[in-house]
Amino acid sequence: MMSKKNYDAVNEETRIALLEQSIGYIYESLRDLKDSIKSLDSKMESRFDKVDDKFDKVDDEFDKVDDEFKSIRQEFKDVHKEIKHNLFWTITAFAGVLGLIAHAVKWI
Repeated sequence: MMSKKNYDAVNEETRIALLEQSIGYIYESLRDLKDSIKSLDSKMESRFDKVDDKFDKVDDEFDKVDDEFKSIRQEFKDVHKEIKHNLFWTITAFAGVLGLIAHAVKWI
């Protein structure tokens, strides 16, 4: 039979071995968690990059639409100038014809 002293020593060594084994399992679990978090981080980063790319494409489309609106606005300004120009000449021609008629009818 084992003496009390030997039994306590074995018992302590067994306890220490079990604690070391538990620490090893905890370390492996922590390492797995760390690897999983790194993997998740890289996946999330790639998804954020994809979302950023899509936002960049949308921004480019908005820029194109904005350029089109600027172009249309400029075309309206050009048409407005042309209408003003044509209206001026129409009124001038009408005044000229009216003056010619007035002179022919001897109003002036």
